[in-house]
Amino acid sequence: MGFAIIWIYLFHSQFAYGIPVVGDIVAFGSHGVDVFFFLSAMGLSCSLQKNNDSKSFFIRRLRRIIPTFFFFLLLVHLVGIRTGWPHPTNFLQGICWYTTLGWWFNGMFAAPYNYSYEWYIPTLLVFYLVAPFLFKMSSRALFVMTICGMLVSLLFANYHFLM
Repeated sequence: MGFAIIWIYLFHSQFAYGIPVVGDIVAFGSHGVDVFFFLSAMGLSCSLQKNNDSKSFFIRRLRRIIPTFFFFLLLVHLVGIRTGWPHPTNFLQGICWYTTLGWWFNGMFAAPYNYSYEWYIPTLLVFYLVAPFLFKMSSRALFVMTICGMLVSLLFANYHFLM
């Protein structure tokens, strides 16, 4: 996971783009997100193997992520007030900001309702939500669901649905 994080960081920083071979590897740093989420899924699976109780799983995960998430959202909110960066200025924007609905309904709201840089935590929360259910499914059902998900994704991408 550390390698994936470094890869993503180097990609965003555009470090080493001029260095042969290294620059080529760094240019594909967005794939570090895929590696990170794959390894996170493996970690979730191991966690569920140790303790298959969904309620305690949700409580543990939410206790780990939500306080830090709200701290940084509040920090960015306060910095936004001071600097003029995007931040909630009314109740609806606050709801979109602090519940992550601004990410999920991207395109339905004009900026600053949709905060596209806040994608990671909403995605992670969905992973946490579905992990116990996926863990209990049979291999065959997971395979069929994966194939169907890929087909739906290809259709959505081809017809620019929800983009």
